[in-house]
Amino acid sequence: DVSGKGVPAALIMMITKTLIKNTALNGKSVDEVFYNVNNMLCEGNQSNHFVTSWFGILDLKSGKLEFVNAGHNPPLVYTKRGNKFEFLKTKPNLILAAMENTKYTKHETILEPGDKLFLYTDGVTEAANEKNELYGEERLQNYLNCHMEESVETTIKGVKKDIDYFVGNASQFDDITMLEFLFKEKKEI
Repeated sequence: DVSGKGVPAALIMMITKTLIKNTALNGKSVDEVFYNVNNMLCEGNQSNHFVTSWFGILDLKSGKLEFVNAGHNPPLVYTKRGNKFEFLKTKPNLILAAMENTKYTKHETILEPGDKLFLYTDGVTEAANEKNELYGEERLQNYLNCHMEESVETTIKGVKKDIDYFVGNASQFDDITMLEFLFKEKKEI
């Protein structure tokens, strides 16, 4: 998620996505990727844009998910073992493009077949109704736990519909972006 709106913010987002992808493809660990990308984004950042981001790499053979969080909302993870969605909360690191040579902390968890990961921007939890009440993390978690058996596509559409119902006639002030990932099976590579 990028600060600001319009074309400048869209350009920063495109640059950030490209830098993350290209740096990750060079075999760097998730924390090294963010360290390097952050330094590149800090160069000449005179407009003071910043980026929040959550980035993970999943080993399809073992189910090990290594991830790093640069000031982004914590994702929710559904485990078949726990049979519910819970926040994957870690201490977030500094946002990207804020300060050069920032160290990022790598975290890890194990996903098993049938587990899901739900990522979203702050526009989801900060969607406000006409009374200025926020949709919030608790409402998002409750929705996901009441619909955990649904397909990824149905879940995303359902959360958006639930947000729209909650917001009513209030204007949308931020982007709403969601991604749900279902880990179907371990792969022998």
